[in-house]
Amino acid sequence: MPIGANLAAYFFDTSALVKLYVAEAGSDLVASLVLATERPDIVISVVAEVEFASAWSRKLRAGEMNIRDAEEIWRYFEEDLRARFRVRGVDAAVVASAARLAKLHQLRAYDALQLASCLESSASRTAHGHEPLVFVCGDRKLTKVAEAEGVDCTLADDAMK
Repeated sequence: MPIGANLAAYFFDTSALVKLYVAEAGSDLVASLVLATERPDIVISVVAEVEFASAWSRKLRAGEMNIRDAEEIWRYFEEDLRARFRVRGVDAAVVASAARLAKLHQLRAYDALQLASCLESSASRTAHGHEPLVFVCGDRKLTKVAEAEGVDCTLADDAMK
């Protein structure tokens, strides 16, 4: 959603974040969101680094990428952590929100932390007069839960087109 001239604001769940670096269903959509404006505001949770490392190593072990490509992907990801993304820490408000979401919607811990991070970041933005974040996710269940929580979502999964 635009919050100013050529600026869009998104919260990328790790399932969408991986699609920036590894070609899979939904990668084109995620890339188009990143490239659609001059410099989109992209927020990620601090837990995304752990989840990304897990997905990266799983893909490497499964032979979905070779070591040279894997090292290049990791290098790009680390550069983006420093320069492209705004990383949302996990504080007491996020933990309390995540616990509520996990209990109410039977979410896995990291999914609840991701969505709670989005909710808390969006609340902070709207309190300062900005548009809320759009939650970008490749997980259908988590996207449905986010929508039930009143979040604007983009499902980054070509199968849902």
